[in-house]
Amino acid sequence: MSEKRKPHDVESSTNMKVQRKFWLIEKVVWGILGLVVVWAAIGGTGRGPISKRSVSDKSGNLVVEYQHYLRFNRPEPMRVLVKKTSISDTLNLWIDRKFYDDVDVEKVYPQPIEMQLLADKTVFKFLAPEHEKTLLVTFVQKPSKPWSYKGQLGVIHGPSVLLSQFIYP
Repeated sequence: MSEKRKPHDVESSTNMKVQRKFWLIEKVVWGILGLVVVWAAIGGTGRGPISKRSVSDKSGNLVVEYQHYLRFNRPEPMRVLVKKTSISDTLNLWIDRKFYDDVDVEKVYPQPIEMQLLADKTVFKFLAPEHEKTLLVTFVQKPSKPWSYKGQLGVIHGPSVLLSQFIYP
């Protein structure tokens, strides 16, 4: 006599195969979620070690510290350190006009004594007292459009640096 399989035995073995597939999918999804959490924790979605950037010209007279990853409509400072190389009591910084418009500079510290909007750049004129060897300027950005932006920042008749930022929606 041969043993007959009961219908529920076939059904349960099929269910177990399906269950194993779901367990595998679940493990993969949990792994992906874990990677997203780690990415966010180290700055992949905003402030953090992998988002923090510092660029300078070859001479080191112009240094810009900023966040590479920004959030849409969230204010974020960009610090510009300029070593004075002349005896002038003013300093003229410029930002690529398209970059300036895309990242929407909200505030500037210290307040510039003059600001000029040119066709290709925005120029800020600052007082630079003789006794100070380095001038710190902070631009507070509030990105108005999500996406990736590249631009330049520099000193009139001086060094410039390239900037790159990614704005999350």
